[in-house]
Amino acid sequence: MSHLLQVWESPQPSSVADARTICQRLQREGAAPSQRFARLAASLTARHPDIDADDTDDGGVWTDGPLAANGRGAVFGIGIRAHAAPAVVPFVVATAGALGLVVLDDESGLVYLPDGRVLGQRAAVPAPTEPPAALTRGQVLQALQQSLAPQLEAAGLRAGPDGRSYVGTTAAARVRVSFDCETREPKHTVSV
Repeated sequence: MSHLLQVWESPQPSSVADARTICQRLQREGAAPSQRFARLAASLTARHPDIDADDTDDGGVWTDGPLAANGRGAVFGIGIRAHAAPAVVPFVVATAGALGLVVLDDESGLVYLPDGRVLGQRAAVPAPTEPPAALTRGQVLQALQQSLAPQLEAAGLRAGPDGRSYVGTTAAARVRVSFDCETREPKHTVSV
């Protein structure tokens, strides 16, 4: 299985249906490729190496190779293996957008425009961004607190004075939940 993205330079669509029509028209017309396609392929394969044209079972993220060969027309088709799509699609979208290219993700029903707007069935969908290479201790603590705080408050716990803990009393016990992580240890533990 794979995930296919269609990329082109212009024109920019006004809806997903318009993007599909533009993509089909560009493919039929056989116009010249965008000069930006070579830079896109180079950026993509710098992060995720190209696969050998004769060996499509090499474990890479692309469905075929060389990737640049898919950009010989007015539409650059980028096939991503399904297992890699959640991590690779945002990278392709961000890289193509930085080059001023339109990305049609027909499988998701979304179109990513170079200005960061996303056209699709969901309202106000932000363009995907690449996940950070590594989270800092502060980012981990902030993410934990943002996702768990509403549930802790709903359970009757209140924020402690340190801002990193929640306290409360039940009929059976006094409860204190705190957020912390150690940056020097390879394992993170959760303690209550």
